[in-house]
Amino acid sequence: MCEPSTIGLATSAFEGGTQAIAGRNEQKLSNLNASTMMQQAKYAEKQGEFVVGQVNRDVAATVGATRAGASGQGVSVESGSVLDLQEQAGRTGAEDSVMARRNAAMEAWGYRTQAQYQRYSGAMEKRAGVTQGLSTLLSGS
Repeated sequence: MCEPSTIGLATSAFEGGTQAIAGRNEQKLSNLNASTMMQQAKYAEKQGEFVVGQVNRDVAATVGATRAGASGQGVSVESGSVLDLQEQAGRTGAEDSVMARRNAAMEAWGYRTQAQYQRYSGAMEKRAGVTQGLSTLLSGS
């Protein structure tokens, strides 16, 4: 039969090892979450470029419709209020494109920031698990 001190030491070693493993597993999970967030950041950027493409197509359609409508009525499309309408559509479209890119960049930044936090949090969880494990082993309880 084993002595009580030997059993206590073995129990402490097992508990300490379990705590260290738990900390490493938390880090792995945090890194997986961070990877997912980085993928979401890339998707947000791609989605932003898609929206910019939609805006540009809408502007081209608006300008085309304005030109076609004016031409159909015999109005010059190269001067006057028709030209002003086309230019305004272009300016508005450019502003919308800038806003879409900005929104996508901000969303992606948010995901990247969360990913950094997840990595940091995982590293701290690993460190805490190892520290708790060593503390349990050294205290023998």
